[in-house]
Amino acid sequence: MGNRRDPNFVVSRYEVSSDPENFARNPSTHIPDNPMQALMETLPFGEPVESAQEKEPLREAIAECMDLLSEQDRFIIHGINTERLSLGQLAKRLGVSKPHTMRLRDKAYDNLKEHLLTNKVVRDRMGIYDDDDG
Repeated sequence: MGNRRDPNFVVSRYEVSSDPENFARNPSTHIPDNPMQALMETLPFGEPVESAQEKEPLREAIAECMDLLSEQDRFIIHGINTERLSLGQLAKRLGVSKPHTMRLRDKAYDNLKEHLLTNKVVRDRMGIYDDDDG
């Protein structure tokens, strides 16, 4: 085992603790694959975290909504969320000014929000029901 203070030290996945208390303290480091695994890893009197399997319909719904966006809107949202580009960097890639990039960003997120709010899976997940739904 290496020196953990060494900046080049890498923990192997086999060295990661499977202690349930570790999961409870920092649930973002581990996502159970299915509901049963989530339940088995839950501390007594605790709430199980949502499994990857339970999140899949929402992930698919969001992907469908992203597909409905224009290419430019997808490019902007991808650049900000996935590549972590600053507005200045995004403006250079788009070839426009930073203030115009801000307007394009706002419009892209407004378009995504509009698509998300019309998706039944997303609406159900958020607890938004039409009068005839619930």
